[in-house]
Amino acid sequence: MTSLALLAAANPAPVPQSSAEGCTLLVDNLLCCQEFEPGDAPILGPIFELLGLLLPGVNTLVGLQCTSTNAVEVALGSCLDGNVGCCDINDLGGVVALGCHPVTLL
Repeated sequence: MTSLALLAAANPAPVPQSSAEGCTLLVDNLLCCQEFEPGDAPILGPIFELLGLLLPGVNTLVGLQCTSTNAVEVALGSCLDGNVGCCDINDLGGVVALGCHPVTLL
């Protein structure tokens, strides 16, 4: 392991807190996530440790295994086995998305 990787593992980065209150099908950045978990869920510990991040806390909803989608794809059934939402931070390779909000119809 390189010294930079050791440093990152020793000093996990804080996770930015969620800023949005919700989302609708009309937003552009919809995600289909296999599941949403509260930020303090035990399942997240090992994932966040590997990513070098601190757990975001109970008030932040975390999406797991997310893929991009849109309203048309959702209407056609692209996310039947998942949960549709939008997330403040979704640039972690689809493994996790942070600050998620389930979709409301309007």
